[in-house]
Amino acid sequence: MNPGFPISKQFLIDLDADDLREVERTAEGRNFRFPVAFAPNLQRISILRTLFWVEQDGSLRRQRIDVPLPQPFPRSILAKLRKWRRKNAVETEQPQQIPALKSIFYKLKFSPCGQYVANVERQIDKNEFSVGRWNFTIWKMEPSDASAVQTSAWQRIATLCDIYGDFLHDGNFAFNPQFQMIALLEIAQVTSNQASIWKFGTPTQGLCT
Repeated sequence: MNPGFPISKQFLIDLDADDLREVERTAEGRNFRFPVAFAPNLQRISILRTLFWVEQDGSLRRQRIDVPLPQPFPRSILAKLRKWRRKNAVETEQPQQIPALKSIFYKLKFSPCGQYVANVERQIDKNEFSVGRWNFTIWKMEPSDASAVQTSAWQRIATLCDIYGDFLHDGNFAFNPQFQMIALLEIAQVTSNQASIWKFGTPTQGLCT
């Protein structure tokens, strides 16, 4: 960072160990996925599957976003996990458990007001590409007490499953800047692609103002 750059406050963030192991497990050579998202006001960010935000008193809080729905595991993926476990056990000389299976394709995106975040998760199947069926879950920031450490500030309020497309890339889904709506670009397997609108909340509540 250049000298003289204005800094209001700095935080040291410890990343989740499970998230880092997931990055290592899904790496392809020197290439790896490391999803990061920022709210427009920069007061809330997501790193991998964890949300970080600054409270009014200046303290930093964090909350891990869970995988939306359990899914059956294809044999090919289970074989890879067993191979990963054997490799890890040899390197560490310690018995290792198979890590929780999660999609390698996922993305978090904040709404323009920063009050909502979409967790978009590629379903696990035999197709190892980002094009396929995705699940959407919407999380809403609720008023929180910084002293109540065990209280979740982000609550899951809506889920949408089995949307066929490629939502890993920017521009394929977007929040409405004012209402509780998301525009989706679905990939049709027979006809042409189509844009859809998902109303994940009532139009009279939770406006981004």
